[in-house]
Amino acid sequence: MNKPFEQLKSSSVLRSLQTSQSVRVATNKLINKLDDYAEQYAEYRLSKKAIRELGELDNRMLKDIGIDRADVTRIAMADNPRCELEKDKG
Repeated sequence: MNKPFEQLKSSSVLRSLQTSQSVRVATNKLINKLDDYAEQYAEYRLSKKAIRELGELDNRMLKDIGIDRADVTRIAMADNPRCELEKDKG
């Protein structure tokens, strides 16, 4: 067969493989990012649920468990790493 045609064909196949690999890498990065966001959202929802449930308690009940009403949000968000990052920024 013709040498230039073989080179052209092999370079075309190589480009196709590189493109396919790039798409695969980008897709994996996107999936990982979406997984991270889903996890953060689930943590956020749990924190909001805790705030809502603690907010439903009266002051005496909160005092019985050692919490002041002003501390409800801080305590509920304590396990949320996103909130800790925001505290470090501010």
